[in-house]
Amino acid sequence: MPVLKAAKGTRDISGSELASRAVVIARLTRVFQLHGGQPLETPAFERRDLLLDKYGDNAKLVYDLADQGGESLALRYDLTVPFARHVAQRGAGVLRGFQVGRVWRRDQPQPSKGRYREFSQADFDIAGVASILADVEVVSVLSTGLSSLDVPVDIRVNHRSLLQAVMNASNVPAHLFKETCSSVDKMDKLSWDEVRAELIAKGLSRDSCETLRAYVTLKGAPKDLLSKLEQRLPYDASELKSFFGHLEAAGISATLDLGIARGLDYYTGVIFEAIPRAGGPSVAAGGRYDNLIGSLGNFASPAVGVSFGVDRLVPLVQSQVVHGPTAYVVSAGLGVSVQDRMRLATELRENGVTALYTLKDSPSLTHQLQQATQAGAALAVIIGAEELRTHKVTIKDLNEGTQWGTCRTMVVDACLNKQIVKSHDSGCAGNFPEQVWYKA
Repeated sequence: MPVLKAAKGTRDISGSELASRAVVIARLTRVFQLHGGQPLETPAFERRDLLLDKYGDNAKLVYDLADQGGESLALRYDLTVPFARHVAQRGAGVLRGFQVGRVWRRDQPQPSKGRYREFSQADFDIAGVASILADVEVVSVLSTGLSSLDVPVDIRVNHRSLLQAVMNASNVPAHLFKETCSSVDKMDKLSWDEVRAELIAKGLSRDSCETLRAYVTLKGAPKDLLSKLEQRLPYDASELKSFFGHLEAAGISATLDLGIARGLDYYTGVIFEAIPRAGGPSVAAGGRYDNLIGSLGNFASPAVGVSFGVDRLVPLVQSQVVHGPTAYVVSAGLGVSVQDRMRLATELRENGVTALYTLKDSPSLTHQLQQATQAGAALAVIIGAEELRTHKVTIKDLNEGTQWGTCRTMVVDACLNKQIVKSHDSGCAGNFPEQVWYKA
């Protein structure tokens, strides 16, 4: 017998978590559209040679697939390289594109930190624009997207050229620049001792490591920190100053953080991450990658983009997502057919209320109420022969255990608004005296 469990680093997603995921994707998609994004969908796998030289140390995390019909393939590691391949094939013009999809990494899973081998990303990219204004626009998408989800974050920014100046000052050999960035990028999940050990194993001296540490632990207000760095490093900070000035004009707050390294090989300019103020790993990140598209073919194009970690965002918004109440239609006693239950459930569903009923022909009242509780229904809407005759229903609050009679015509509005009308016995066919609204 096979072992009944999901593959390592993967999981089943259901219920409220899946509903919350749909909300995250819908809100991010709307933000992408408001910024002029055009939808794109790329295949789950790409040619292996297209992927393996784009991720530096992380290339070992790419899932190789068996040769299929003469093509060596691999599951996509992110959505950026497939986007770049699409632009390179397309061949010209400015493109604002967005896509949502699953990616795969052969990493060590850490579910408590939101790290899986299979997860979903939502990306927004601008290709064909070299101006720093495109970087500002993408960070605006990041800020607006997370605001739409009511997730407070700190946006932390760095620049690959500033990192290069730091590496030079730390006597990091030029051929180890990308490998060093990859190690520095792990500072949010490894101790400095572990990062240093990794750097030494790559060939850095202890003195270089300590000088590097003094720089990459710096973060603060951009204007002040850039002024101090220009005094210590041979570095022209004009582009970063312009970038932060534009962000400030757009009402976006950001911090300069020299520990942001983005360990992927393809980044060339501004890089950034969004860290939840409540703690935890980054929920969105990106940067400029001007050489990636050109490396895939004869057509070169500058580009910048941001990627949102959908799976990391879901737990942060799950408590905000309000799901409508589920009503369980219950028949009581003789004279009420399954068709009566079906008609009422259909009416509720057509008006946006989740409605269930037992699929047994002649169920007992006890059985139906048990089924309603197991289904997580908030309300039981009970119809009996007397209710049919007087155009009423009995409603039972399954959480509080209270119940009351109300007019049949008020059921839909009552369920949608989580408010139930209590009325007296008189005139439920059309006259509703002495109505009292009850908030469930």
